[in-house]
Amino acid sequence: MHNNNYQQETDEILELIRKLEEKWVAQDFSKHSELEKKHPNPLFKSSGVKVDSNSECPRCAAKSWSYKSLTEACRMNGDAYGYEYTYCEKCGLARKHLWDEYC
Repeated sequence: MHNNNYQQETDEILELIRKLEEKWVAQDFSKHSELEKKHPNPLFKSSGVKVDSNSECPRCAAKSWSYKSLTEACRMNGDAYGYEYTYCEKCGLARKHLWDEYC
């Protein structure tokens, strides 16, 4: 069974994260744009940045992490799978991680 709202829910989370990032950069453009280049958001750019929700944000030093989980679908045996998003509420730095009940 597939979650018919999955793409819409994903788009909403990505838009929220993008707006957080844009708002943060706009607060102090010269300083924050440089930090954004140093720590690009892994959801929007290819980078090796790791986001650890148990520590401070490597980009803005805040400890204000939020978490959202989306179920993409459910297998015939009842096992579900989807993605988890962990993102900084201050600057929008985020991580996307696949979760799977089968594994």
